[in-house]
Amino acid sequence: MDQRKRVLLVTFGTLGDIYPFIAIAHAMRRRDLDVVIAAPEMHRGSIEREGVAYARLRPHENDIVGALGVDLSGAFRIMLKNPYFILDEIYLRFLSETYDDTLAVAEGVDAIVTHNLLVGANLAAEACGLPTSESRPCAIIRAVGCGPVSDPTGALHPSAQVANGDRV
Repeated sequence: MDQRKRVLLVTFGTLGDIYPFIAIAHAMRRRDLDVVIAAPEMHRGSIEREGVAYARLRPHENDIVGALGVDLSGAFRIMLKNPYFILDEIYLRFLSETYDDTLAVAEGVDAIVTHNLLVGANLAAEACGLPTSESRPCAIIRAVGCGPVSDPTGALHPSAQVANGDRV
């Protein structure tokens, strides 16, 4: 009997970034693939409640506020003043931690799908020499302003809703 293929999904961000990856995980599982999502600890519950395997990915919000030397509200104030905050203070500042975590979790997987903006994960995926794809969950946000999202594959999770309340 063939061993099931394992796919690692690596993401970061808000639930608007996490839910599309959960939807991808469900679609892959329906295709008989084993899937694990690597994401920050704050999203562990959302991922595991969906029955998807979870792996920790840094940075966690405590890592970010610790590096900035402020509390969480202070981090939000800094973010509001700096349009490059996400790139500078999260993706690039924690590049090596994200890279290391991705490499550790990638052991034994057959393919990796990363959030397109997660630089450390993208570099680690490339270093693994495995089939790799970058996902762009932000396209779903763009679609919200354009009306209901068309999903001919049925891959999106029911919890992904568009702004007008229609379900996909």
